[in-house]
Amino acid sequence: MHESGHALMYAVLFGLAPLQLTARVASTYVGGFTTPHPVYETADALIRQAKAALAGGIAEELVFGKSLASVGRGVDRERATSMIIDFVGRFGFDHEFQLNYMLGAEYAMDRTVAEPDIEKMIARLVAEGRAELGDHKSALLALSGALVTAGRLDSNAVTALLGEHSITTHVRTEGHLTMPSYRAALHSTTRRD
Repeated sequence: MHESGHALMYAVLFGLAPLQLTARVASTYVGGFTTPHPVYETADALIRQAKAALAGGIAEELVFGKSLASVGRGVDRERATSMIIDFVGRFGFDHEFQLNYMLGAEYAMDRTVAEPDIEKMIARLVAEGRAELGDHKSALLALSGALVTAGRLDSNAVTALLGEHSITTHVRTEGHLTMPSYRAALHSTTRRD
C-alpha cells in the first residue's frame, strides 16, 4: 500500500509513471518506488515532491487506519520536511519569512522562528494528500492489489492500470527532466500586458 501511495500521488501530480514499483517487506525499509526523473526545482515542484513523499504513509492510514500504519514513513517525512524547510527557510517562497534561515556560522538565524509555519504547511500538505488519495481510492486499491499479486510493476503496467481509472500518465525514460513550460508562461504573460 505504501509504495502504491507514492506512485499514485506521483502520477497524479507529475503525470508520470514511476520507472518501477516493487512490493517490499515492511521490516526491510528498502524503498520500492523508483523515480529517477530529475525535477527542475521550483516552488510548485517542491510542494508536489513533498506531497509525493508523504503519500506512502497517508495511503497506509487511509486504507488500514492509523493504528496499522507502518513506521516506514520516517524517511519519507524527513525528505518532505527538508523540502519544506528549504521552501520557507532557504528559498523564501513563504511570504511571511523572507530571510534565509539556513545560513551558517556568523550569519545564522534563529531557525525556530519559521518552525510553526513549516509545521502548518506540512499539516496542510498531509490533509491535501489525504483528500487527493481519497479521491482516487479505487485506483490506489487496484494498484496495490496488482503490486501484491505481481511483486513488481514497470511503468507501462502502472500507466495501463491507472488509465483504467481515468488517470493519465506518461512513460518517460530514466533521466527525463520534468520542467515547467516557461515559454508558455512567458507567452501568456506577454499576451495579458
